[in-house]
Amino acid sequence: MPAFITRHVDEFIRHHQNRAIIEINLSDNDNGTDVIVRLEILRGKSPQWIINGVRRNKNEVSVTAKAISKAKEIFKNLNISMNNLCQFQSQEKVQDFAKMSSQQLLKSTQICTGDFSLEADLTYLISSQTELRTFDTSLKNGNATLQSLKADIERIGKEASAYRMYKQIEEDIDVLEKKKEIVEYKDAKKKATSLKQQLDEKRKEVESMECRLAPLRQNISAAKNKFQQMQREVVTQEANITEKSRILSRKRQEMADLNEKIKDEKCICETSAEENEKIRIVEDPKYGFTCVLHKFIIHGALLAIFKEKTDKDCQDGLKPKRGVDFQPEIEEVKRKINSLQKIINDSGSKRDHLTGMISQLKRGMQVKLKESAELRNVETIKMEKLRHINSQAHDAVGFLEQMQRDNCFVKPVYRPLALTISVSDHRFAKYLERAISFNDMYAFGFEDKKDMNRFLAEVNGKRKMNIGAYHCPAGLAVQEDPEYRAPVSIDVLRGYGFEEYLSDAVRLNNSQFRYICKMSRIHKIPVGSESVSNYLEQFRSRFGDKIAHFYAGSVGYMVKKSRFSGDFITSSWNVSEARILDTGLDQHKLIAVETEVSRYQGKIAEFDSLVQAENKKTREAVIKLEEQRSKLVSLTKKQNEHKYFEISIQKNQKKIQEKEGAIKNLDDVKKEMQMKCKGLVTQILSIQEAICKGMGSRQSDFRSLILKLALKEHLKKELQESERQFKDQSSCLMTLKDEISHIDREFSSVKSVATLKYQILLQKQVLQRDGNISRTISSKFALLPDSLEELDRRLDNEKARLVCMAGNKGSLNAVKDYDSKQEQLKQLEKDILDKTAGLQELEVKIKRTRDRYILRVESLITKLSQNFGKLLATLGCAGEVIFDKGDGEHDYSKYGLKIRVKYRDSEELRDFSFQSQSGGEKSVATAIYMMAMQELTTVPFRCVDEINQGMDEANERKVFELLVNTSCEEGSAQYFLLTPKLLIGLPFSKGVKIHDINNGFGSVHYTQWDFAKFKNVLKL
Repeated sequence: MPAFITRHVDEFIRHHQNRAIIEINLSDNDNGTDVIVRLEILRGKSPQWIINGVRRNKNEVSVTAKAISKAKEIFKNLNISMNNLCQFQSQEKVQDFAKMSSQQLLKSTQICTGDFSLEADLTYLISSQTELRTFDTSLKNGNATLQSLKADIERIGKEASAYRMYKQIEEDIDVLEKKKEIVEYKDAKKKATSLKQQLDEKRKEVESMECRLAPLRQNISAAKNKFQQMQREVVTQEANITEKSRILSRKRQEMADLNEKIKDEKCICETSAEENEKIRIVEDPKYGFTCVLHKFIIHGALLAIFKEKTDKDCQDGLKPKRGVDFQPEIEEVKRKINSLQKIINDSGSKRDHLTGMISQLKRGMQVKLKESAELRNVETIKMEKLRHINSQAHDAVGFLEQMQRDNCFVKPVYRPLALTISVSDHRFAKYLERAISFNDMYAFGFEDKKDMNRFLAEVNGKRKMNIGAYHCPAGLAVQEDPEYRAPVSIDVLRGYGFEEYLSDAVRLNNSQFRYICKMSRIHKIPVGSESVSNYLEQFRSRFGDKIAHFYAGSVGYMVKKSRFSGDFITSSWNVSEARILDTGLDQHKLIAVETEVSRYQGKIAEFDSLVQAENKKTREAVIKLEEQRSKLVSLTKKQNEHKYFEISIQKNQKKIQEKEGAIKNLDDVKKEMQMKCKGLVTQILSIQEAICKGMGSRQSDFRSLILKLALKEHLKKELQESERQFKDQSSCLMTLKDEISHIDREFSSVKSVATLKYQILLQKQVLQRDGNISRTISSKFALLPDSLEELDRRLDNEKARLVCMAGNKGSLNAVKDYDSKQEQLKQLEKDILDKTAGLQELEVKIKRTRDRYILRVESLITKLSQNFGKLLATLGCAGEVIFDKGDGEHDYSKYGLKIRVKYRDSEELRDFSFQSQSGGEKSVATAIYMMAMQELTTVPFRCVDEINQGMDEANERKVFELLVNTSCEEGSAQYFLLTPKLLIGLPFSKGVKIHDINNGFGSVHYTQWDFAKFKNVLKL
């Protein structure tokens, strides 16, 4: 066929014809069916296949055509080539057999045996070898490119990484600022809500207090009315008692007058007796002399008595003089009494005002005392703050103390730094809080690691908490340890405005102190005032390589030396006020508060002294008032006594005159005296009875007055107490209203801030209208802390990093170039990996194919060599077939077959070649080689054209005999020998069939043949 003899297919068409037909009948003995394959060759056109009457192109595959599928299956099972249906071996190929190279010989041998898989394996090995070289070259080139690309990426990567880091820091700063705004907004909103709640509570308290004040007002009004009513009743009662006393005095005076009258009557009676004595004396001179003498004695005594009484009355009071007026002096005393009363009232008002001021000062002092107590009660405040900031750490403190009580620890343990640390100067708290990390601030310290693990197992393991801890073993005191010595003496730094190192202000146990010095390096952080900024350049140039971090006022500084230029780069940030350590003992604030307390105490003492002075003034005025009142009473009494003395003197003088009158009749006088005395006694009795009744009534009035005075005093105290309560409540109400006003202003301010931040967050699309955080940024916020202090700390750190990278922030082009090269690198690495995997897979496949191929081809060549040698031996010759692998086992294109033959005993085996043997020898070797393959072929039949050409008669006869014997052996393939002539007398066996081909215009067409009958004949 053309694929084997390098001709065009239409050259097989007979002259003067346009087409040629090849038809083969393939019998399937297993199924008892036949497949007729017909090939029509058309001049100038593609050949057409007709299988069981179905016309198909040779390359077309139809899954529905069972006949074609069956034919292909038969072709495959019988190793029949679709391109060489007759398995044709042309004369040209036989002639060129000696010209074949070892590789061509191997390929032709594999094809001729009909085992196309051997040829396929070898072809695959050869092509795979090329592919393997291609893979190897590609991998070498890829690795070289990869190394070059990696060098470029490493070179560009620094700049790209710097740019990416710069942009990442900018993005982180933006996210941190947004998170800070969110936290500030939430804090402002929370504070506004709290203030609103406080405002509502305070307003409710005001309403409640006003409700409590209304009854107090009513009580005060009612108490005033009662007090005034009682005061009026007391005045009325006192007036009644005074009137009754005046009446009783008048009655006593009347009774005294009546007694005087009785005495007078007795005197008159005695006088009458004296007159009678005078008459007797006249009648009896001796008795008269005695009586006269006695008379003068008695009369003189009586006059002396009256005079003595008058003198005594004058001595007891003012000397009675006519025309003496006590009224001006009484009026003067009354004027003084009114003046003293006004002084007392004014002093009382001033004292009440001072008392109110003292009450206000005491309330203010109580507030300051409470503030002082709060400043001193640091521990409670710290625990409360810890509970709000980190509730788990707060609870863990309780567990730690319980474990300490249970003696669970071997060595000392320490609570979080937020509770244990303090500063000598409260101004440094914000710096210390900035220097110590947030996690260290709330972690627990342990000198023993086993204690730490035991504690963490308890709180984090059993109680499912998230508590941090650190190991802080004991050691030298920080001040004595050279590791924590300050890099520059503070005495030197004071010349630049620094005060002390941050570690000098810390008050903490040594173990935790060593830990924070090690972690936060606070012994290398100096702290100073704002004046440090004036010496910043000098300080940086002198100490920039020793001190990288320091604080000045409210600004923090970081000094960093550039790796590229060697210059010092300074970054700064504002230091926010302390939020965690602000509960430490603030000595300055405590001193200020205690100064305020002292000022309050001084004011209170001053006002107390003024109140005491007013009280003293009031007491003195009261004493003087009582003196003036006593004086008024005395003057009034003297005025009355003066009048009484004048009347008494007049009466006594009148009595003396009457005594000196004539002596009346004694009996008449006695009778008259008795009558008058009787009337006077009756009047006296009546007056005494009236006095008794009056005294009883006045005594009752006195008792009633005493009760009313007590009730009045009680009402006065109740009124004063109600007024005091009202004043206190009013003062509290005013204070509460002031607090409400202050809270309201603060609430309005905080609310406006929260509203403004809300609008800003809406504009920045951080918040949605419903108040929720946008989903695009919520995932980023979840990774950030919720503490404003930690956010400020991170923000300051990121800004400091951004400032430090200002001189080395890379470029966008470098990033693009870097990304492009990274993509190339990834693709190249992927290609290399794919090629490496493909190479490995190809090597495995090649090895598997090579092992299979070599095993089979060596077995085939071994049998072929045995047959070839055996057949040559029958001719008296020798030969062998060798599998030649060339220079290397893996150079599959060099694989081939070598035929070695010798035709004479005197010769050695020589390689079969076109130049080495004669034409007959080459024909014999070719025929013998083909016959050696006869029993090895797997094809059902083979056709050979003019194989006997070029042989001498002896060799042709021997070869023909071998061909007949070989072809007629059982299991051998069917053999068609096409030749124009044969020698006479050749031996034929029963397995040889001679076909005489008649191909002319008179030939019978194949359709007229009865092939079944012909086959039956053949079977017979």
